Amino acid sequence: MTETLIAELQSLSAELKKKMEAQQDFITRAEVEKITNALVEKLTPQKSNFSLPVDSLEGIMERFENFKNKPYAYTKAEPWTSEYGKNFGDMAKFILAVQKKDQTLMSEGTSANGGYLVPTEFNNEVFKLMQNESIGRRIARLFPMSTWKRTFPKQLTNVSISWVSEASSKSVTKPTFGQVSQEAKVMAAVLMLTDELLRDSAINLQTFLAELIAEAMAQEEDRVLFMGNTGASDPFMGVRYATGVVANTMTGATLIYDDLVNLETSISAGYRKNAIYVLPTNALKVIMKLKDNTGRPLWNAPVQGAPATINGYRYEVSDMITAIDSKYPILFGDFGRNALISPRQGLQVKVSQDAYDPTSQVSAFMSDQTWLRFVQAEAITIAMPAAFAYLDVK
Repeated sequence: MTETLIAELQSLSAELKKKMEAQQDFITRAEVEKITNALVEKLTPQKSNFSLPVDSLEGIMERFENFKNKPYAYTKAEPWTSEYGKNFGDMAKFILAVQKKDQTLMSEGTSANGGYLVPTEFNNEVFKLMQNESIGRRIARLFPMSTWKRTFPKQLTNVSISWVSEASSKSVTKPTFGQVSQEAKVMAAVLMLTDELLRDSAINLQTFLAELIAEAMAQEEDRVLFMGNTGASDPFMGVRYATGVVANTMTGATLIYDDLVNLETSISAGYRKNAIYVLPTNALKVIMKLKDNTGRPLWNAPVQGAPATINGYRYEVSDMITAIDSKYPILFGDFGRNALISPRQGLQVKVSQDAYDPTSQVSAFMSDQTWLRFVQAEAITIAMPAAFAYLDVK
């Protein structure tokens, strides 16, 4: 966060605090709404004007036009130098090799499901971009998998301590353990590209594709981590629906300070030590208008490099958290140790110029298009549900 933005936030926060501490007659609801909305806009990352899905040709071409205005759009990507990547040199040549089922791919990069592993250079660029795009990857534990299924222990209780006299027997104490089971599932994104776009040698195709894939997969990771529900056909249970996460309810019709205190204290002190809030923009707007029982605002602006907080806890805003029956979930817990994002392996890709979409009745062959299907296998796991709690607010 830049110094200019911090200064603006502090100024708006001071204005809101000044008006709230003044006599009620001097501040209207409209004024509070105006100041609060200005704060939220400053705090929430600007969304792209691009609203079409990545599997829409129109959306991708719109993104492509926007990409061409970026300062690095025409910067040539570094040549691939890994043992596998140097066989192709760059992304365009790799895609061409996949189209032709080049024997280099057949011998070195073929995966078990028929796709082709992308070279390290492209995989690393997508991974780096996902770290920036995905809230989940910033706050959860990244715990890669080397197999499709695995089980590992989780500690349920600590070693117990007792005081005994010198002559008495000492009891044997040990922690108890449970098990966490993970099974990787496949996440895929389909990109419909025109043959003309792929032939545009001036454009940094590697970065353009990496941005599209990273953004789409990061959003889906966040959605499943926070709101995944296997009962609604999602591959994994997220924080809001995982069995064992502590459910809280508001004490009245509207959110008050006591509700957040109840939410925070519904998990043990050990989990609260590293806990953060994750909430949608609409819930943040409500909280920014609240004060505690002494009149202190619950929301605090960033100061001298320290992040903004809610009642002293750091928070992240994610609009992948959607309303449930007109209520917005607020999540709270220790993501860093107890929420796992576990990639199985690197990205894989399939390429087709003959694919057909029965829904839109579009043929890649008849439309001079090349379709890329990128695949990532991973598991998303709430390892210790008791480390989390949620509260649905209006």
